[in-house]
Amino acid sequence: MGMASFTEDEKRIREDFKAIAAAFEAVSALRSDEGRSLECLGQWKERSFGMSSDWRIALDYHPTLVRIGSEIFGSR
Repeated sequence: MGMASFTEDEKRIREDFKAIAAAFEAVSALRSDEGRSLECLGQWKERSFGMSSDWRIALDYHPTLVRIGSEIFGSR
């Protein structure tokens, strides 16, 4: 799971999500290269990032999971 910086600066949040998505793609590419044994990485299927405060922005970077607990249940 990746998390953006705790800020209201949308530009910074977008930069963080872009970096998280790029890291996922880079590791996924390593897994698919022939001749490399990266079985320890397992099956990378989920792109989990975005939380209640920034999930709408996260959707632009194609996560498969977002955490929206406080959106549903309220703050602690």
